Amino acid sequence: IGVMAMRPAFVRRMPGATRGFGERCIPMGIDFQILGEVEVRVQGRSLDIGHARRRSVLACLLVDVNRPVSADQLIDRVWADDPPHRARNALAAYISRIRQLLAGVDGVRIVREPGGYVLKAVTASVDLYVFRQCVAAARAAATPTQAASLFDEALACWRGEPLAAVLR
Repeated sequence: IGVMAMRPAFVRRMPGATRGFGERCIPMGIDFQILGEVEVRVQGRSLDIGHARRRSVLACLLVDVNRPVSADQLIDRVWADDPPHRARNALAAYISRIRQLLAGVDGVRIVREPGGYVLKAVTASVDLYVFRQCVAAARAAATPTQAASLFDEALACWRGEPLAAVLR
């Protein structure tokens, strides 16, 4: 089992940090998980995101955290070839509810910018980005032992089929 699997969900280890006493851990107030069921945890407590479409909108924003995602991209990602008649209104309602859900969380917000909607958060709070950081650190590791440990941490980020509930 990698080190990530043994830590509380709200603590992230920075890839490449030293192990043991000198290890640098960053306590996170929020933990976004999309490498399995889409979940949001605040201080270890799971938040009720809502139904599959709302989870899909959140997941689409998290895949591109800190980058704008246009309404057209979101509609295409969430509804594919079968958007509802008033897809933009439905999207705005879902985003409004997600904003309400995240309203009391420090350092997290959804804003509307010229390029689209942006979910602003620390990338280390999103399991997908932690996975990518661990893999990159493993590839750059000085020894096979370090690389194996970091790859274990990357694999520990996975909790099942990515976006499982939203793809059904």
